[in-house]
Formats: sequence, C-alpha cells, structure tokens
Amino acid sequence: MKSSLFLTVLAVAAAVNYDEVLRSPRLSVKEFHSFAVQQDRHYTTTESALRYKIFRRSMEFVNSENKQDLGWESELNFFADLTTEERGQWLGLNVSLAPTSAPASSLALSEDPLPDTVNWIAGGRVTPVKNQGSCGSCWSFGATVALEGVYAAVGGKLKNFAEQELLDCVYEKRSGCRGGWHTTCYDYSRRNNRLAITANYPYTATDSDRGACDLSSVPDGLQSAKVTGYTGVDQGENFHLQALAITPTAVAFEVTNSLHMYRSGVMKDRTCRGSVNHAVAAVGYSPTYIVVKNSWGAAWGDSGFVKMARNHHNCKLHDYVAYPTLQATSDSDTDPESVQCDYDPEANPGPTPGPDPKPDPDCRDEFEGWCRPEPAWCDKPVYFEKLCRKTCGNCVEDPTKKPDVCPSGTVRCPDGICKHEHMC
Repeated sequence: MKSSLFLTVLAVAAAVNYDEVLRSPRLSVKEFHSFAVQQDRHYTTTESALRYKIFRRSMEFVNSENKQDLGWESELNFFADLTTEERGQWLGLNVSLAPTSAPASSLALSEDPLPDTVNWIAGGRVTPVKNQGSCGSCWSFGATVALEGVYAAVGGKLKNFAEQELLDCVYEKRSGCRGGWHTTCYDYSRRNNRLAITANYPYTATDSDRGACDLSSVPDGLQSAKVTGYTGVDQGENFHLQALAITPTAVAFEVTNSLHMYRSGVMKDRTCRGSVNHAVAAVGYSPTYIVVKNSWGAAWGDSGFVKMARNHHNCKLHDYVAYPTLQATSDSDTDPESVQCDYDPEANPGPTPGPDPKPDPDCRDEFEGWCRPEPAWCDKPVYFEKLCRKTCGNCVEDPTKKPDVCPSGTVRCPDGICKHEHMC
C-alpha cells in the first residue's frame, strides 16, 4: 500500500509544470500531493497535470470565498480536482421527468403560527447521512429521506429504505444513474405497494439493469404503512416551512461551485442562475436557517448537511417541495429499526455571517421597457447582473465589493467621472 501511494505522489509530481509552479504559491503543490494520497487517487502522469490545474483553481476559489465573510466556510474536499462533468455525476435531478399530473393532494397555507424551531433529527425521524457516489441518483435519496420521516410517524418505526430498488425499478427502460425526479418514487411505491429496506437491497451506486425488475425474492419494507401518494407544496418559503413543521420534505435546488465546496455555516448562495439539478431533503429549520440533508456522505459539508439561510430563495429550494402520504395498515413491522442520525445543527455554527446586500438607489435597466421578469431572461447572468437588473429584482449593492475610489490626485465630479478637481 505504501509503495503504491508513493508512486502516486511521484506521478503527480512528474507531471507538474514547474515553470508554472514557480509563478504560484508552493503550498498548493504540496497540498495537491497530500490531497492525492488522502483521496487514494491514482492518476497517470498525463492526467495528473490536468488534475493539478483543476485543484489550483479550486484552491483559488475556496480562498476567495473565505475572504469575503459570506457567512459560511468553504474547503478543499473530494470535489477539488474533479472536472465539471465529473461533479455533475454527483447530481441527477432530471426536470424533463417531472410528472405532468397534479399530486394526490396539496398543502393549504394555514394561518396558525409556526414553531420557531423544528428539528426532525432530534425528533428521531432521520437516518444517518448516505452517499450516492458518482451516480446521478440524488432523486432517490431525497425521496427516501422524506419517506423515512413520514413512515416513522405513521408506521411507528424509523427505517432505512432502499434507494437501490428505486434506482433499478422506477425507470425500467433507462438507467437510474442518468437521473430522475423525486416524486416519481412515491408513485412507484403506490403502484407496486412496496419498497425494500436497504439491509435487504443494498446500494451499489449503479443501475443493475434488472430488466423486468423481479423483486419476488426481496421482501417489502412498507409493512405497517403504505404509500398512497404524495402532497405537493406551493412555491415559497412560507409554504415550505409549514410543510417542514409537519414532516421532513423532499426538495430540489441548483448546485453551484459554492455548494460543492461548502464546509460549515449558513449559506446564502447568490451565484445560482440556472435550473434545479439536485434533489435533497429538508429536515428542520431555525429562525435563521433551514437544515438540509445531502447525499454526498458525511465527509462532505457539515457532517453531510448544509444550513441554508432563511428569507432567501436558496437557488429555488422552495420551488419543488413534496412529501409522501402514507396510510397505516393492521400489520406489525418485523424489520429492525434503523439507527437515528446524531447530527446537531448547533454544534458547528461556522463563521459569523457577513453583511447583506444593501438597496442600490441608482439601479436601472440598461434598456427600459425591453426586459421581461421571467426565467428565460433573468436566469442568464448578463441580464440579471447588468442589462435587466431592475426588472430581474437585482437592485442591490454587493457588500463585499471594494469601494469605488478615484485614483490618487483626482476627485469624483458631479457627472460621476473621476477627474482632476479643476476639470470638474
């Protein structure tokens, strides 16, 4: 083992362009050597050069994030030397597979006050963090978290349900690792009146291509409660919090570079501009954040979790919320109960949040009357950040941006241009 690790380091070192290294911090090279060993990654001489450059960009990104007092801390984790395509394999939400029919029921907004804090982890309705690996199966993991939470309440036992059955059987004519949609899992369990537990159907991070999906030898885990459908939740944080006060929820949002490198703290990502691409689950909230359980293992983030800021869109976290509906049966559950998750959101508060953006009184659209407040426009950075700022609701000043100071010997004239004072 030691010799193979040594060869890995030698291969990495041999491929590095040392002309480039001499123009950059030496520390990054040393950290890359250690990183390759720690991650047990064995690259060819040619590949290690590419990995080193990706690692360097990741290091620069993390250092930049941590200097801005954003309210969360970033770190170099196992994503640090992966390409964009490889990182995408850890997602898997496919919007094209979203159902076109309405859910079995919809949550009505109540006028009753909500609890200040909800914690389904402490309530014993959340299993430990799982790891989907480089298989686009996030949709099955987000769905099972919510199912496990509802089953614990209706069926009376916390159980670890099998993502692999969903991966193999929900989409029989396509690979589950190519993505899916979280609510289709509940439709599958309702139609087939079943879902195994992980102990009887272990996760392999691959679609085993079972053909007709023969489950005759795999016992059903939905013993004391059956899935009857799912409840859809209208868009918006108020609706989402009301659902979270009832149960853990299956949700979707857009993953950005900031989320990939998240370590701790309360995240308020302002860099998302596209469509949702990842399914996760929300398992509680506090007055300042929402607790989200991810499926990238406990080594990622805050022990596998991320805390997302309240009163923020969180990259569409509140747009695709649902949870399954179950009905109790007269059968007793003979399966063993799952171990409960022991994560404490308050144990690692992270850095102190930085300032929020302030309103920009001079905000305007570059072309008045031309912009339209719709995703086709505002999801594009050039419109959101410049051409259509007012229409797209981006009339804020960046608190991390350095003050616009005129060069030495000049002043800002009434026309807003820096000139020598006698030229104003």
